[in-house]
This record gives sequence, C-alpha cells and structure tokens, in this order.
Amino acid sequence: MKQQWMTGPGHAVVACALSAVMLLAVCGGALAGSSPGAGGGASGVYERDWGTCASAVSAPARRWYLAEGCTAGGFQTWVLVQNPGTRPVDVTMELQTAQGARQGPSDTIPPLSRRTYNLADYVVSYEVSTSVSATGDVVCERAMYGPGRIWGTGATGVTQPAKTWYLAEGCTAGGVETWVLLQNPGATPANVRLTFQTTNGQVRGPTDTIPARTRRTYKLADYVTSYDVATTVTASAGVVCERAMYGDDREWATDSTGISTPSTTWYMSEGCTLPGFETWLLVQNPGDKPVYLTTHLLTDSGEVAGPSARLEAGSRTSFDLSGWAPDKSIAAVVSASGPVVAERAMYGDHRRWGSCSGGSQELSTRWYMAEGCTASGFETWVAVANPGDEPVDVSFQLQTDKGPVAGPSGTIEAHRRRTFDLSGSVTSYNVSSLLEATGPVACERSMYGVGTSRRMCAPVEAPLLYPFTRDGSAACGHWPAGSTDYPYFGAPREGGRLHAGVDIYPATGKGTPVRAVKDGTVIKTGLFYTRATGEQTYAILVDHGDFVANYGEVQPPESWVAPGAHLARGQAFASVSGTVQLHFEMYAPGTTSWSQWYGPQPANLIDPTNDMLELY
Repeated sequence: MKQQWMTGPGHAVVACALSAVMLLAVCGGALAGSSPGAGGGASGVYERDWGTCASAVSAPARRWYLAEGCTAGGFQTWVLVQNPGTRPVDVTMELQTAQGARQGPSDTIPPLSRRTYNLADYVVSYEVSTSVSATGDVVCERAMYGPGRIWGTGATGVTQPAKTWYLAEGCTAGGVETWVLLQNPGATPANVRLTFQTTNGQVRGPTDTIPARTRRTYKLADYVTSYDVATTVTASAGVVCERAMYGDDREWATDSTGISTPSTTWYMSEGCTLPGFETWLLVQNPGDKPVYLTTHLLTDSGEVAGPSARLEAGSRTSFDLSGWAPDKSIAAVVSASGPVVAERAMYGDHRRWGSCSGGSQELSTRWYMAEGCTASGFETWVAVANPGDEPVDVSFQLQTDKGPVAGPSGTIEAHRRRTFDLSGSVTSYNVSSLLEATGPVACERSMYGVGTSRRMCAPVEAPLLYPFTRDGSAACGHWPAGSTDYPYFGAPREGGRLHAGVDIYPATGKGTPVRAVKDGTVIKTGLFYTRATGEQTYAILVDHGDFVANYGEVQPPESWVAPGAHLARGQAFASVSGTVQLHFEMYAPGTTSWSQWYGPQPANLIDPTNDMLELY
C-alpha cells in the first residue's frame, strides 16, 4: 500500500516498498535481542532500530551552524550543546526556515555540562536550520528522528559558512533518496550551483538563489540517477551544507555534514565488518586530474592493507571494506596523490539501520563530542584510532546535565583502534565527552537506540531451510505431493483441519532462540502438542497490540514467561523444539487462545505469510 507523507527534507514523496540497495540511520526504549556491539568492541544483547555517528571536534568555538532539521510531520530535531569550559556560557539560537528566520532557544549552560534543546518548542517547519552563538567556546551537534523514531540521524555542526562544499556519499538509484540541505545564515542572498560526480563523470545539477537567513532543500533524483553520487556545491556567499539519505521505504536514514576543503589524508575511526555489518568507504575526486588512492585499515589486532585505486577526475568511487578486512572492527586511513573527499557509511543488523560520517583531516590529543545517551537502553560508543608508531593512553571526561563524571580509560597500541562503551561510566540522557590522549589519535562517536514504530522483527534468525509459501514449499521438494506437513498457511492437515499459521525452519534447528516480533504482553502459555517421540511442545500467546501472535512448537517456557510478562521487540523468550521449526500464528486483537481451523477461516485468524515474507 502506498502512503504519501511529508519528509524531513521538506518535500512530499510517495513512500512505497523500495528494493534493497547498496547504500543505506535520541532516546527510546529498552534494548533486547542479539547483535555485536557495532564498531567494535563488545558483543552483547542489543536491539537497534537506528544508529547515528558523528566525527569528534578538536576545538570548541563560539559560532556553530547546522543545516538539517525538521519539526513537522512527526519528525523530531534536537540540538545538543556541550560546554567543556570551567565557566558558564550564554547561548542563543536562530532557526532559519524556508519562510525566513525564527527565534530559537536562549540559555545559560553551566561549566563542564551538556544541554539539549527540542526545536519543536520554537518552530514547526519541514525545513529548519540552526545558527548558534555563544559567549564562550562550546561544541554543537544535531540529532533528528523520523516518525516513531524508526530511524535517526546525527551530525556535528560547522563553525563557519563557506563558498564551496563537498559531499562524497549519495545514491539516487534503487529507490534510495538523497537530499542536499543548504542553509544561508547570512544577511544577503546567495547564488548556488550543484554539480554531481558519479562513476560515469560529472553531471550538472540545479542552480538557485537562497534568500538571506533561510534554508533550501534539493532532491538529487531530479537531476541524476546513479548508485554513486557525490556533490559539489559552489556559492556566491557563505552557506552551510549537509546531505540526508533514506532507503528501504525510509526504514533507515543517514546524514553527514559537508566538507569545505578536500585533503590528501583522511582518518575514519568507526567501522565494522562482523557478520550482519557492512562498512563502505566513499571517495570523491572533485578535481580535474586523476588521483591515486591507498588505504590502511586499523583493526583491534593490527593493521592490514586496504583498497588502492585510481580515481578519475570528477568522479566518485565506493569500496566495501569487508573485502580487505572481513569480520573485523576497523578504522581507515586514506592517502591520496591529490585532494579528495572521504566519507564512511556503515550498516548493521542486515541493513536495519545505517550511519554515515565524514572523515577527519587531522589527528589530535583532545577531542570533543556533544551528543551521547546512556539511559533507558541507549548505547553510546566512542571509537578511537591510533595510526601512529607508539602506544597512546586515552581517558574520558563525561559532561552531563548534572556536571562532569570520570569516563573510561585505556591504552591503544600502535596501528590499532579501540572502542569504549560510555554506559559503564554513567547513566544519563545527556552525555557529552572530552577525550584526552598522550599522543595524536582520531575519534568518532556512535549512538544506537530503539524506536517506537510498528515494524516487526523476525521471530527466528535467517537463513531458513525451506520456503513457507504455498508454491515455494511445494517446489522445494522437501515434502512429497499430498503431504500433510506442508508449512504454508491453510495447508491440509490430518482430520480435515487446515494449517492456522506458517512453519518457519531456521537453519540452526532445535534450540534456536525465538524472539518477540514486537513489544508485547504474554497472554497464555501451555502445551501445544506431544510428538510421537514423547517430546511435549508448547505455545506462547502474546498480545502485540494491533495483533495477537501464537509462537508454537517451542520448548517448555522458563518460569518468567508467564501471563502478564512484558516482552521487548527482538527479545528472546523461547527456543525451538525438536520439531526444528517455529509454528507462527496471527490473530485479531482481543484473541485470548489459539485454536484449530476446520472449514471456513475463523474471523479472528490472520494469514501471516506477507508479514513473514517482508522479514525474510
């Protein structure tokens, strides 16, 4: 079903099922499920609907600009301000929209602390940029979330406008959207031109005049269709630039601030190629001569060679880093024979979420990160890369709305990277970071959380041994014609009854964890049926709000899985029995028991096939 809705970039679009493509996401609910700690480090129990990432800042400043933002149509935009100094700082914000400037928040931020501002308290608009002025040095970031927080994006602000901007990442093919957001914080109009670099060379984009103290949005698909689209923005006066990208029917989103100056050296601290994760290096050559590129990848266990290539003039190239460092947590060091622009895009949980960040051109012994949250199941990780020849000791000071807290510390060996989990040091919705190191390092921050969307997750992990559709299960050859064991919905069973659900066969068989497809409450547990072997299988009926699900043919449930127990989306609460399958049924809201099906389909029974196909 198609649905028209207004988007963060400020244009009406038709959102429909998009194809899976190569390119891609402050507070939420409890985390559950299983996936490795993205970017490195720790494995744990996490369920992630969105991820954000931003490069650290090596020097605070008194002026900050943030081009992206939306406060209409269910979108949220938050500005995070860190005061790492020892004196209070007064801050004021002006919000620049498509209709002109609006007054934003004004506040005094205590020393060594962090404050958060919801822009919807000051303006409701599909296009909102922010200019921040402070009486002392601060650090600013912006976090934005889509309806239901199904996705999130984040970006570090820039400290001054510029007449030229570069954006290495972008895709306008396969149903992916890419938008460029331009903020004119100045007192005079700015004439702008966009040019796109693709694998097939340069393409001319739009020209426009942006009035003073306003924001404009450009949809790149109106000008170019390509899986590889980088952007160069030139302007007659100083502007500020970001890029937002959406995919998979807007289930994920990513954003990154433009780069005003190309460089021959880039550092990217974050990256992961462990199972279920992808990390891509995007390199733009906006110049008029070819450039030769080499990369080195720093892992938790040492350095490996990365991709090398020739980049033609006016082009953009993508590298899947798993081809050089599979099953690793990685940082990247990029060296080029001429000035280029580099970004890193990362995807996790089989592209449930994505994040993106521009690289850093420098190393430093001090890094600042304004955003962070470690409360209510949020994860905040800091990835630190040491490309030098000597070990480096690092330590964190965490600045919260209640003041400073000592953070983690450790040693990073030469040519390696390491990830630090801030939740072990403080629990707070407002966590900024100051990293101090005994030698020059590169630094990024990643944050993850869970949304409140209606989207389901898979009840057992793929891959599956057999299809569960009518035609697919018949064609696969596992069941003989006329079998009464076909797994599809409505399949004939002995005694004239029909199959009330679908049978899902995980490749890992007996003992595979069964997960809640959404948040829910257990209604009933009980014996489902006894196998010929004597094994007793059980069923667990769960109210998920807009439907009731029956998870059948599972092992005896643990004592805590009882009527009234709350389950979080993705939480493991049962295990597949010796039948090596999960029998999954769906019912209308209000159902209090599972049932057998004879004759006409019961009015409360729902065919789960399409929902499961979307998940597998």
